[in-house]
Amino acid sequence: TSLPILNNVDEMEESTVVVTMRGGCTFGEKALAAHELGVAGILFVNNEEGLFHPSGPEARDLKLSTFMITQHDGAHLINALRKVALTTGPEYSLNGRFVPVICRKSNSDPYCKPAHHDDERFETSLDYGGKF
Repeated sequence: TSLPILNNVDEMEESTVVVTMRGGCTFGEKALAAHELGVAGILFVNNEEGLFHPSGPEARDLKLSTFMITQHDGAHLINALRKVALTTGPEYSLNGRFVPVICRKSNSDPYCKPAHHDDERFETSLDYGGKF
């Protein structure tokens, strides 16, 4: 089996998260290709409505974070990435941060919050209006 082709390989580093559309090969094959580059993670954009956990039994022992986002959210992210790629200058950068979240469910007070204090401080500093 040949691994999927990844674009921008020369720009990838240890902190890179690969963004890929679902489809074309298995989740595991894409994760293996990303892992071989030494990146931090891979984000799958669903190619249909809904959301589920990306399975990949052939890649279960990789030290690589994997995530999936909805088709709708993925379209917004890809449009933002394309906009950044077409512009130059520091005012057009797109940075992200994965924040581990703990969710607790109770009858009186269900909530989700960042798992670490540094991430909680980061979350409270966000500008939810966005700046693209």
